Amino acid sequence: PMTRHNTKKRRILDIIPIIISILLVIGINFCFQLVLVNGDSMNPTYQNNDFLISSKIAYKNHSPQKGDIVIVDGKSKDLDIDIIKRVVATAGDTVEIKKGQLIINDKKVKEDYIDETMNKDMHKMTVKKNTVFIMGDNRNHSIDSRVFGSIPIQDIMGKVIFDLKF
Repeated sequence: PMTRHNTKKRRILDIIPIIISILLVIGINFCFQLVLVNGDSMNPTYQNNDFLISSKIAYKNHSPQKGDIVIVDGKSKDLDIDIIKRVVATAGDTVEIKKGQLIINDKKVKEDYIDETMNKDMHKMTVKKNTVFIMGDNRNHSIDSRVFGSIPIQDIMGKVIFDLKF
């Protein structure tokens, strides 16, 4: 027979999966972000309309590293959309482009992820403290740190951790 105690226990058991689902959604939303690639600046690594998953908490305990692909708050650079770029240099590094070749700390960087040589050189500059130098993989068709300078780490919204290529 159903007692008053059993009915109350049953209601609580019915609510537990709902509470767990809500907490899961909140947790996932707090930690991760689904990102849609808009444009060709990251070709060939990512194509227009690819979906990516970024970690919003990747840089809570450490700074971005060279090679990380990051989501940057576009509003910080007066852009209408957030941007996806590769970190090529971090604080204290020198960056220059000579004869189409990226040079970090006076060493040529081997970049297997780009398709074409850059067509514009850039004078040597030093990346400031608490900033990173970012570039799109499609170097000749990317608005990045070569245009707007190094970006503050606080403007990075997440690190790409997974792509959903179908």
